[in-house]
Amino acid sequence: MIGADMSITPDRCGQVTFCDPFTIDYSSYVYLPEGFDPPKTLKEMGARKIKLGLLAGTYNLKVIQAFYERPDDHITTYPDTAAIMDAITAKRVQMGASGVRSIRQLLETKPGAFKYVYPLPDDIVAPAGAAFRPGDTDLITAFKAEFQKMKKSGEWEKILKSFTFEVFPGKENVTAEQACTGAV
Repeated sequence: MIGADMSITPDRCGQVTFCDPFTIDYSSYVYLPEGFDPPKTLKEMGARKIKLGLLAGTYNLKVIQAFYERPDDHITTYPDTAAIMDAITAKRVQMGASGVRSIRQLLETKPGAFKYVYPLPDDIVAPAGAAFRPGDTDLITAFKAEFQKMKKSGEWEKILKSFTFEVFPGKENVTAEQACTGAV
């Protein structure tokens, strides 16, 4: 048996079955603070042709690319958040995007070296949940039932907060079906 927590996207929903999201997040956009005025929206980012570093396979790549006239000239993908931060430091890109938890953890090791904006209003939300093989119906049903009990009791929110995840008001009851259709 293999279990994974991954971003829920319509494409991925065609390959695996998800439980309701464990977390909901937005990308944070990090930059060097010296002399850089960060964009307020993805639309502005694309219009200004800001060189951007993204995680390879990121859930919002297509959305961000749509804001750029020639995305391949301005967007570079990297294997992990540390590589994005290195690219910003080396000025290969002006900004980088990753999950807010990853960015905050790295910023703790380099206080004041970077700043970030989070979230941008025209970015898309990133629900993430457990992914299962579609044929594992009994396991999926049992998992979903226990997860719902944890959410209802408040235990899940305590766990999230203990690991510095944010709980977004109005998003705590998003279903896998909503996440799979992008209706979050």
